[in-house]
Amino acid sequence: MHAYFGGEKILVRRSGVGHAERRRAGVLRVSDVVVSPLDLARLAALLVEVEAWKQREPSRELLEIDETTAGVTIWVGETKTGFWEWYNGMDERKRLARIRDLLERLVPAPPNALGDTATDAGPSR
Repeated sequence: MHAYFGGEKILVRRSGVGHAERRRAGVLRVSDVVVSPLDLARLAALLVEVEAWKQREPSRELLEIDETTAGVTIWVGETKTGFWEWYNGMDERKRLARIRDLLERLVPAPPNALGDTATDAGPSR
């Protein structure tokens, strides 16, 4: 996550503890929640459906200086897997975007000083 431009990191443990860090324009917002067993099952089913352990996006050189990636990492014990996609094409491919959308619903952003819960956190870097 870039210190100023921002980004988003969402962690959901198998215990149901959800933690999110969202940064926008230099402001960090943190939220902690408990995710229900039903929602944990939904998340697990989605990860299986999109085959979140398979990297499909080929490596290549950056096309633009500010191009960046976003990804998901899954830990099971000491085993780590996941995938990444180019941030600008994430919504077209739907794979990572669907995971992001579900995680943002499960671990929502806390209200800011204005009382809204803006979720446009920008790309992680």
